[in-house]
Amino acid sequence: MVTPAKQFLVGEGSKSAPRFSTNFMEELGQNNSEVPNRDSAGSQYGRGGNGDQDIVSEAAAAKSLGKRKFVDEQQLEELQDSSQKVKKRCMMLPANYESQIDKAPTNYNIEAIVELVRLATEELRVMAVVTEPLWRYCPGADDGSRILDKVTYRKMFPNLVGPTQEGFASEASRETARVKSSPKHLVDILMDVSKWSATFSAIVTKASTIDVLMNPGGATDYDGTLQVMAARYQLSTPHVPYRDTYFARYCKKYSENDWIVVDVSLDKVHQVPVMRCKKRPSGCLIHGLSDGFSQIAWLEHVDAYSEDVSTMYKNLLVSGLGFGAKRWISALDRKCQQMVTNISVKVPLRDYDELVRSSNKKAWQVLLKLAAGMVHSFNLGISGEQWEEVPGHFSDNVRVMIRRIMNDPILPMGAMVSATSSIWLPLSPKSVFDFLHDHNSRSEPLIPYPGREWEVLSSENVIEQMCRIPRGQEARNCVSMHKVLAGNSSQEDIILLQESCSDPVSPYIVYSRLHTEEAMDLILSGGKEYLCILPSGFAVLPDGPATGTEGSGGSLLTLSFQLFVDGSPAFVLPAEGHSRLIDLMNCTIERIKDALEEFSSQEALFASMNEKVIN
Repeated sequence: MVTPAKQFLVGEGSKSAPRFSTNFMEELGQNNSEVPNRDSAGSQYGRGGNGDQDIVSEAAAAKSLGKRKFVDEQQLEELQDSSQKVKKRCMMLPANYESQIDKAPTNYNIEAIVELVRLATEELRVMAVVTEPLWRYCPGADDGSRILDKVTYRKMFPNLVGPTQEGFASEASRETARVKSSPKHLVDILMDVSKWSATFSAIVTKASTIDVLMNPGGATDYDGTLQVMAARYQLSTPHVPYRDTYFARYCKKYSENDWIVVDVSLDKVHQVPVMRCKKRPSGCLIHGLSDGFSQIAWLEHVDAYSEDVSTMYKNLLVSGLGFGAKRWISALDRKCQQMVTNISVKVPLRDYDELVRSSNKKAWQVLLKLAAGMVHSFNLGISGEQWEEVPGHFSDNVRVMIRRIMNDPILPMGAMVSATSSIWLPLSPKSVFDFLHDHNSRSEPLIPYPGREWEVLSSENVIEQMCRIPRGQEARNCVSMHKVLAGNSSQEDIILLQESCSDPVSPYIVYSRLHTEEAMDLILSGGKEYLCILPSGFAVLPDGPATGTEGSGGSLLTLSFQLFVDGSPAFVLPAEGHSRLIDLMNCTIERIKDALEEFSSQEALFASMNEKVIN
């Protein structure tokens, strides 16, 4: 049986294969070569190569074992040469910075770490609940947010991670919320690294538990558990480098309904690699309520390297919104809402060619799995994880990266490119998200797609929503399928899979096109087949603390898309192709700005009309 993934791989019958048109391939400066055939199987979405070193080692291993080679000798030489010349890194990182997340030591002074987490626990208990003079109101903010008084902080607490280093900036924030979950379940999410990274996948791109130093309660009880962890955090933009951090996490139960989970970096008591982020005592206090909810007080307090952060994002980071407590607690609340929704959801499906009509629950489970992988791939594309930056000085605002793939169970062997850009808009995040989320405001996805006209707001196509799977109490938190109706008989209908999230700090919309037959086969099979989904989408951030009822005065919008361009991992994107991608991204940005300007004008008109009616 030929799977959709294999159809995509060999280019037979797959109408949704995300490729450039022939003319566009020529403009990129290379031939539209056929993708080599190979066996494809697997069940984990998005697991793949990590750049040149993986490609070289895997090719050499295949050769030594007498297996079929995936690259010829010339390609192997090119890759070996490329791996020496191209340093894979996230855009904006210092030239001399090398990630240390995988180089954490394993010999510990347990007594020193135990004393450190004891002091950190006491500090967190105080900082999470007291107000003046430690926390004072943020000047100019209308949302009641507070900022840490650093002078008072230094007087009240010992310095557990050392002084703030040159080039580093201190960020502190706290937030409280009620979430629909028990304290024990929340602790399980925070202490299990797999569940933790999945719950906060928009923030955590990589995480591991390096060692468990204490675990008196065994696998079923985290009370007293002390573990050493490493993690990498990201913001949805290429202009803020990812943050690696190495820390201890400790959990303590005060009563059946009262828990604390605290993080603190080990720099002061242990020889650790140089990291971009040091955690001062951070974490959360959890109190169980009688109605099935839990009250959470969350604190984030870090020193982070900031010399290479774009000026456009510094206000966001200093305010504590970028990686702050509000973003973490919003993600946790959303996850808890999703779990409640998953138990009770009934999916309203529109009647369309028997699509998912026969198996409602199975259908939405498959769609949710696909959407989760799609969003994960989107986030990795923005962060640069598993990608390498294309060298050249073509644009300061558009980042073009390439990913070389071999032996991946889902993705075909070859090369993918991604283009990402971030812009400032003079509209609130709510207005930007509302516009992007409303499929009636656009008849085509705003980010163009290869193989079709690069029309952003084409009047020839109409989008119909086929189904919507709620992902929480907020109606716009959902996974949905849309049918893009062909504008003429020469075109075929396309299915649009989309996930949207109206997070108060970092809303996003991510989508990918599927051919109708592929979508039907996949869903009706219950997910036994797998598709290669290359995402496009938007991530919205405020440009600083809220200054009005609609949020801040401006938004930071990131656009990103991924494309499969060639069947050879040794593909080199020429300068002409690089420039062409940048031109297309800039064209898209201008069209989005024009559309948003018209949208905001209509909003202002409606607001003035309503005001007149009220008065």
